[in-house]
Amino acid sequence: MLTNVMGLSRSRVVFALAIAVVAFAFTSASAQITYNAALNGPSEDPPSNSAGTGTATVEIDQVSHTIHIITDFTGLTGTSTVAHIHGPTGDPMTGTADIIVPLVGFPVGSTAGTYDMVLFLNQESTYTPEFLAAHGQSAAQAEAALLQALAEGRAYLNIHSDIYPNGEIRGFLGNSVPVEDTTWGKVKSLYR
Repeated sequence: MLTNVMGLSRSRVVFALAIAVVAFAFTSASAQITYNAALNGPSEDPPSNSAGTGTATVEIDQVSHTIHIITDFTGLTGTSTVAHIHGPTGDPMTGTADIIVPLVGFPVGSTAGTYDMVLFLNQESTYTPEFLAAHGQSAAQAEAALLQALAEGRAYLNIHSDIYPNGEIRGFLGNSVPVEDTTWGKVKSLYR
């Protein structure tokens, strides 16, 4: 009888430890953060007369060190030439700044399009040489600076065109929303 009670106690201890390890694995991972922007001509600095519009979603995953950039645009006055994430501006949601991340593979020569790309924040090639140099040639330092600019509302995405070479439409990346895949409460509810 004592053996069964001790065996049962050991299995409960092992089970509790297993749950604790799984819960720690889920909760120790940083949550993803999503930033959104509405792109338009009046938001450019100086404002453009473009009737073009667009949306941008930037999803940061600090565990995998990725940035997922999704942009849709339509109605540009000119044809697209390049697009970038700029920052940090001097003040949140206003001003201009240098390029941080060029959107490699952005659709060019079009008045409308979609861009959907995942880049690695821990790779030097993600950043402009100038931004990387300003952060000690370190991808880790550049990543930290980009994340800070995003968190402070001092980064924007803009799309340039042949008619507006300095930028036809832009929007500040804001409204950060932490997204957690799981919580301790969800893990506990699995075992009730």
